[in-house]
Amino acid sequence: MSEIKEVNEAYFQIPLLAKTSQVEEILRQYPMVEAKLNEFFNSENFFICFEDMMRFVDENKSQFDLSDADIESLRSDFLVSLKVNTKVNILSNALKNIFTVSGKTLNDVEEELLYLTEKEFLSTFTMTYVEILKAQAESMANSSFADYTNPRYTS
Repeated sequence: MSEIKEVNEAYFQIPLLAKTSQVEEILRQYPMVEAKLNEFFNSENFFICFEDMMRFVDENKSQFDLSDADIESLRSDFLVSLKVNTKVNILSNALKNIFTVSGKTLNDVEEELLYLTEKEFLSTFTMTYVEILKAQAESMANSSFADYTNPRYTS
């Protein structure tokens, strides 16, 4: 009977709206998780990810119609956004694991959060996130410009 149950089980994507203040409030309920996040945000690994993102912004500023002054004035906003997005992604991944791994319950939230905030995981996770952001930004920039280098004729 359990074999049939497993075969018939389906996964659903649950679109969740989340206020960043609520994410912050939830994470504050787990002091060890919050301490690990703060330690990571003050680490060299985090700043390497952040500087990589800022280098990308600087190298592509003309495509995004940004001046050096714009980039400098937005620097702290980019930093805060990267931290907030990291927290949101960590919490959503913890919830995803609880909803998709057999035997997990909401009582396992802290365990999942502690696992996901291990230094090595956070570094890899954040760098991957920055790479995805860069790829999406490049794709958006490239799709906004028409390609006139290879004209195509139709009959």
